[in-house]
Amino acid sequence: MKKIIFLGWLVLFAPAMVFAQEKVEAPVWNTGDKWIFDRGGPMEVIGCDAQCFSVRFSGGMFARDASGVAVFDRSTLNVKYMLEKDRLKHTRGSGG
Repeated sequence: MKKIIFLGWLVLFAPAMVFAQEKVEAPVWNTGDKWIFDRGGPMEVIGCDAQCFSVRFSGGMFARDASGVAVFDRSTLNVKYMLEKDRLKHTRGSGG
């Protein structure tokens, strides 16, 4: 009996939860935009083009002692790669 009730609930409410999800657009950053994360560390957009944003960081969402430039994919805001102290660091899924 409990299985039937559970399956009935699942059939009624699962489709509504799946189809109710909306697409979320990535925010538009402009050169000169600045912010500070609660965990510390300022970030500033220093450049952008059709595919990427270049962001100077010091801590923030990265390790506290890290600083450099992160390149974010414009459509997903995933970090493509980072430059720390003149060293290029590829991130997972960056193709390098």
